[in-house]
Amino acid sequence: MKKVLWLIFCIAAAAGLGAQTLSITAAPSPPTIIFTSNTNLQTTGYFTLKLSDTQSTYYAYSDVSPNVGYRKTWYKFQNRSTSITIPFEVYENSSFSSSAIIYTGDTNRENVSELYKYTFAGAGTVTLPYYVRIPAISKTLSPGVYESTITLGTWLTNNQTKLPKSRSDTTSVVLSLVVTPQSSITISTNDSSGNVVFGDISTESTGSKTFTVTIRSNYRYSLRVSSANGGKLLNPDAGGTESISYTMNIASVTPDLSVAGVQKDILLNQDYTGNDTSSGGDTYSGTVTLGAINAFTAGEYSDTLTFTISSQ
Repeated sequence: MKKVLWLIFCIAAAAGLGAQTLSITAAPSPPTIIFTSNTNLQTTGYFTLKLSDTQSTYYAYSDVSPNVGYRKTWYKFQNRSTSITIPFEVYENSSFSSSAIIYTGDTNRENVSELYKYTFAGAGTVTLPYYVRIPAISKTLSPGVYESTITLGTWLTNNQTKLPKSRSDTTSVVLSLVVTPQSSITISTNDSSGNVVFGDISTESTGSKTFTVTIRSNYRYSLRVSSANGGKLLNPDAGGTESISYTMNIASVTPDLSVAGVQKDILLNQDYTGNDTSSGGDTYSGTVTLGAINAFTAGEYSDTLTFTISSQ
């Protein structure tokens, strides 16, 4: 006969977290920021924390890690095809106050004031926002897609003044910044109306007037010009039978404007060099010179020049 003696040991659970699982997931669609101008840009993303297997009060802390570096100044978008980078910042509220920046990579994990905190009173699930902002940009950015991968991490503790040494879970989010082509033309002349005004020809001391064309663009561009009247100043009161010829020179180019409405090349595949806001863009000087003036009917003679830029 055999007898079986069961040996049973009871080990009391040590004070601490006990059995628990804390997970973090991000929104299924990463946020996309569309660049439209050199102003502050911002968007909102979301992550979800899920705590199970506990009925006590615990503190969940979350942070955001960039793909390189530690502090907020290391958060950068990288252009897919160039070395251009754009800094961005991550905050825990939409006020974007300095105290709400979500720092990361701090070697002193006990500094919990720098992390996003949520209090769980038992098992549960919560979805929380985080806010991404691009500060004012002083450069005109090349068009394209700029991306950055950030890691959302989370810790769980029952001591709100001290964190564990490692994250309990992480998830990644790709932030995508789309910079669209953009450009503008500004024309400055000798008159507040924005027109090249010769005034009364009989009293003019010169047959030439100057103007400037300033271009801002975030891509290579071509500049073209067309004349509404085929390179002539016409007087509508004279029935279109009288005209004053002129020539227009800009960027050392004198285009043939003799065919009305047809665009003529001035600059082709030009690299934009004035990309710093303070430079004011690429500026080109132009001159309009009148041809011979004979006995014409009194009145106003005019033409319209249309300048066009296109991306390359």
